[in-house]
Order: sequence, then C-alpha cells, then structure tokens
Amino acid sequence: MTGIRFEERDGVLLAILSRPDKLNALDTETLRRLSEKLAGESASPKVLLLAAEGRVFSAGIDLEEVAAAGSPEEAARPFKALGEAIKSLLTYPAPTISYVHAPAIAGGAELALATDIIVVGPRARFEWPEVKWNIVAPLLLALASRSGIGRLAASALTGESITAEEAIGLGIASYRAETLDEAIAIAGKIAGLYRENHAAFTNMLPALRQWKFEAVNEVVPQLESLAKSMELVERARRFVSGRR
Repeated sequence: MTGIRFEERDGVLLAILSRPDKLNALDTETLRRLSEKLAGESASPKVLLLAAEGRVFSAGIDLEEVAAAGSPEEAARPFKALGEAIKSLLTYPAPTISYVHAPAIAGGAELALATDIIVVGPRARFEWPEVKWNIVAPLLLALASRSGIGRLAASALTGESITAEEAIGLGIASYRAETLDEAIAIAGKIAGLYRENHAAFTNMLPALRQWKFEAVNEVVPQLESLAKSMELVERARRFVSGRR
C-alpha cells in the first residue's frame, strides 16, 4: 500500500497520508510522491488540503527506514525527501492547507507548518521530541524567532507539545474542524476565493512563505549531515529496538 493517496473533492486537491499502521511515518517514497504530485499540478493548481488517516496525523520521519540504512547516503534520504516535500509546498502556486486531526510529531509537525493555513481537530497536538536528540525543528524555530512568542520558544528549546487550543491562540492554526468533511468545506471556501482573486494570491503567497523557505534551506542540510554521520542511525536503531 502506498503511503499517500490523492483525490479531488469540491475543486480541492486532497493529499491524504495513508500509512495508519505506521502512524503515517514519513518514508522517502511517500514524501517523494507528494513532491512529484505537487510539481505535476503546478500548471493548473488547485487549493491543496493535506490530511491523514488513523489516530496520528504523522509520527514524523520513518525511523524504521533510518534504522535499516546501510550507508550514510541511505540514512540521509528521508531527511532530504522531507526537505524537498516542504519546499514543494512552499513553491506550490496555490494556497496549501493542512488538516491536523490528531498528533503531528517531529517531521509531521514541520510538514503541517509548511502549509499556508492549518486547520485543527479536537485531538490535534504538535510535538517536537527530536529537540531532545539535539535536532533542530527548522520551521518551529523560525516561527518562534519571528513571532517572539515565549511559548513557541519553549517548544523549540524543550520539545514541549502544543495543544489544538494553544495552536489557535498562538496563531499557528487558523480554523477548527471536527471532521475531514468540515475541513474540506473550509478548503472549498478558500478555493472559491482563490479562483476569484487569483492574481492577489499569486502575488501574496511568495512573500508570506519566504521566511519558511529560508529556514528550511538553512537547517535541512544540517539534518542530512547528521544522518550521514550514522549517529542518528544508531539512535534510530535503539529507538526501534526498544519499541519492539
């Protein structure tokens, strides 16, 4: 089974993470398919809604893939693929939305932050446990430094989670939705505005995304270097072994 599927509903392109048995962990293939799909839609883009199946939005980079890496290059692949997927979101010509219905962890939280608008469900939570592994969460760090909000700085430094209500209060998330259908309805309204004001959106989106793009360009190469040191591979192996 592929890790992501695509649908079109009400003029909205849905990208649905579909590895619920793996907590929607982001493997290289899933991330590559997302990047390729967005590139293929660029000629006549629709508003994108990124969502997920199961009890977790995404647990982040697939540590089983990292643990199985036999070389530094293999270890770096999912991190490079995550960076490319985030960049594909940041260069997509139409608005991007994520529906975080449940916990978004590490790279999963970063993928959600890469979208223009976040819709949260009642079980949403954002977590960055990689901070405890001395791994920087680039978009969280950039958001904290840009906003000056102490709560975001605390999460960037300690990995403390942010609840759905906090995300709304801090301005990370913009809307609430109980179900995917409600999130699709929100995306449909934004799609209507996009069709009516295409030129305005086209002019605004690059400026709104620039700070995210700069953060990813700066930090993702560091993540790839860390993976290539094989230190992260050993940590991933210990983590996966302990989980089993």
